[in-house]
Amino acid sequence: MNILKDTVLHEYTGLRSHIKRANDKSNYLMEVTDTYWVIDAENILTSSVARFYNHTSKANANVWFQSSIKNKIYVVAKYNIGKGKELLADYGKIYIKKKFDKL
Repeated sequence: MNILKDTVLHEYTGLRSHIKRANDKSNYLMEVTDTYWVIDAENILTSSVARFYNHTSKANANVWFQSSIKNKIYVVAKYNIGKGKELLADYGKIYIKKKFDKL
């Protein structure tokens, strides 16, 4: 089954924290906006399947921040996605800075 453009795929859930207090070892940081807040989905008990989207700058899914509804993040199809295609999202600039500035 194909996924249609603008379909809400998942809510990205986890612990909301300031980037300076976020877990340095976490591989599941999603930028809330262009601020220093992230959702850390490291804990499998408090996170959703959206934590398994791989990061890429050539995403087929957009990350959509809804501030008016309790600071929620949704992953939405950027365009029609064919059956069997991997779902990819851009985790944001903060994720890249946090993960790779230490190399």
